[in-house]
Amino acid sequence: FHKPHLPFVAPKKYWDQFKPEQFSLPEFRTAPEGSPAYALGESGEILQYQKLPVDKLPFPDDFARHLIHGYYAATSYTDAQVGKVVAALDELGLAENTFIVLWGDHGWHLGDHNIWCKHSNFEQATHAPLIISSPGIAANKTNSLSEHVDVFPTLCDLAGLAIPSQLQGKSLKSVMKNPAMSVKEFSVSQYPRAGANEQDSRIETTPAIMGYSIRNSQYRYTIWMKNAFRSTLPFNAASIIGEELYDYNADPLEKYNVAKDKKYAPVTKKLYAEMLAYFKSQESKLAITKK
Repeated sequence: FHKPHLPFVAPKKYWDQFKPEQFSLPEFRTAPEGSPAYALGESGEILQYQKLPVDKLPFPDDFARHLIHGYYAATSYTDAQVGKVVAALDELGLAENTFIVLWGDHGWHLGDHNIWCKHSNFEQATHAPLIISSPGIAANKTNSLSEHVDVFPTLCDLAGLAIPSQLQGKSLKSVMKNPAMSVKEFSVSQYPRAGANEQDSRIETTPAIMGYSIRNSQYRYTIWMKNAFRSTLPFNAASIIGEELYDYNADPLEKYNVAKDKKYAPVTKKLYAEMLAYFKSQESKLAITKK
């Protein structure tokens, strides 16, 4: 039994900071050309909300804009709460010896690709927020790639503690000091599907399909595999049922899956090899853990 989600409501004060007409709808609201159907999912989370006035996609423009309004209001409300915590640290004299990490486990689709919520390997869902504040390091912004597994080794490094050797992540301290630095060539994400055309019961049952994605500075390469629900399982090329490749320099909105485009064959080959190397690294780490 899956209980329908209850809606989160931001206080009116934060809702009133915005006007519906100031929000633009996503520029691209259809599936990428050449993408497999299971890459998109069905936005099942939002469609489970109780008393939703619209029960199927695509949402009408007015309702889509209403939802985007709510997203901004909720984000503004959250930002205000973070401000209270930071102010309290200042008042207590703790700011100069406190690390602050603000992060989210995923990004959020707001109608792009006709997707809502978070259930995909596309850029909008995998581009997650990460802010780390450390005394003595000036505020800046970086385009360096990172992963959630990097948070713990970063905190160890900032605190002057030894980074445990078994951790898979890397410290981002050098990136915090120099935004032009980079500590990894790509980031990894994965998302399951229960079947080839839908994602119901994706958590309650072992997924039939898993999408593994690597994102470097220009490209995202994704493979969809049958019966490969753990990256630590031996890699089996015969399990691959679909591929995606997006070039963010030429196609920032992910309009075209170019995995089968002959022009991109060298890129696809290179990223496939990197994906295979990633799987092998996961197998070796599992073996070390078992020892």
